[in-house]
Amino acid sequence: MEASFHRAVNGLLCKTKGTFDDIVMLRLVDAYCKPLLLYGSGVYRDAKSYDSALKRAWHYVFLKIFGVNEATACEIQIFIGICSIDDSMNSRRLSFLSKLPNTGNDVVTYLYDLAIHQ
Repeated sequence: MEASFHRAVNGLLCKTKGTFDDIVMLRLVDAYCKPLLLYGSGVYRDAKSYDSALKRAWHYVFLKIFGVNEATACEIQIFIGICSIDDSMNSRRLSFLSKLPNTGNDVVTYLYDLAIHQ
């Protein structure tokens, strides 16, 4: 997932080459590239190395567009109103878990019930 994300970000940055404002670029990356990064993140639980890799990749965008560090990237996200990568991952995980009981698959439903009662 990370490779396709970087490919999409670099492609977007290369094709636009300063045509758009930095905020517009960030919105484009958020809309078109962030879903590539988060694809499949709902199924991982407590995978700290996976989470940190996603965070590094997301903060790479801010470094490329704005030339800022992680702390400033968080402030930019708040100012612009873009969901943080942590919130996006948690939202995906909650969505995935809430859909598990409704899959119609007896094995998945059974495993879900076991995990809930632990």
